[in-house]
Amino acid sequence: MDKFDFIRLKDKEQWGVLMRPDDPLAKKETISAKDLENAPLILPRRINVQNELVNWFGNSFQESQALFTSNLNTNSALLV
Repeated sequence: MDKFDFIRLKDKEQWGVLMRPDDPLAKKETISAKDLENAPLILPRRINVQNELVNWFGNSFQESQALFTSNLNTNSALLV
């Protein structure tokens, strides 16, 4: 998105959170930014996606939450 002009569409996207099945958040139907406030995160390596996530978190995002970044979901899943 850095190289191009773009238009934000009104459609909503669904994002997922990958976690262990025994995590208390796994029982919830929806997850909010507040739920992940102190959770260690593995973020996508793409900067534009990271920026979207930081915007979604708003003031509750702390850089210490992001343990590292990954390009492949399968590698991230193994680390979870």
